[in-house]
Amino acid sequence: MPDMNGKGGVGHRGRETAYAFARYGAYVAVVDLDKLGGVATEEHINSIGGEAIFIEVDVSQEMQVKDMVDQTLAAFGRLDYTHDNAGIDGEQALLADQTTENWNRVIAVNLSGVFFGMKYEIPAMLKRGKGAIVNTASVAGLKGFGNIAPYVASKHGVAGFTKSAVADYGTSGIRFNALCHRGDQHPDGCRFLEGESRAHRRCRRQYADGQDGRAICDGRSGRLALLG
Repeated sequence: MPDMNGKGGVGHRGRETAYAFARYGAYVAVVDLDKLGGVATEEHINSIGGEAIFIEVDVSQEMQVKDMVDQTLAAFGRLDYTHDNAGIDGEQALLADQTTENWNRVIAVNLSGVFFGMKYEIPAMLKRGKGAIVNTASVAGLKGFGNIAPYVASKHGVAGFTKSAVADYGTSGIRFNALCHRGDQHPDGCRFLEGESRAHRRCRRQYADGQDGRAICDGRSGRLALLG
């Protein structure tokens, strides 16, 4: 069976992606800093007949990411797909009011974390001559939003070096895609759209009415990751 490695496997989108891969028969390495949530995702996959392991990793730490890839290869023997999904929103403030600490943390997780992942995932896939890497960017990787400049910068970076990966390895048999979801697809992202009241109200209303925004948004994201 193919192996899938998913960083950021505990949050809504990452968890649903892990479940989607498991349903299609992939062996899944669930990767996150949240041990409790990661183990829960791992146990759920195993309980429905899938095969998963959990690896606790801070993706901002390069050697932890390298060890994660090594552990995945040791457990499953190969690496076919990865979903580099780990990310944080950071603090909201006008650009000039952003703290350097917030900037450094958002860039370390959202941008460097994806870079470290690809740095060690790509060689594993090159050995097999094929593979697929899906990076979670955002609509904020395509346009600007107020009060979240570090997040916007990090997601533009993810979208940009996903394109660079295609330029570097486009003939290698590895596919690269960036997933650019909308912030209004889940209530957690609605606060980015405070100035867009219609989208904000629609998102909040959907959640309040009992429509599971996580399933609507993240189930679709999981399927898109599968198509990567």
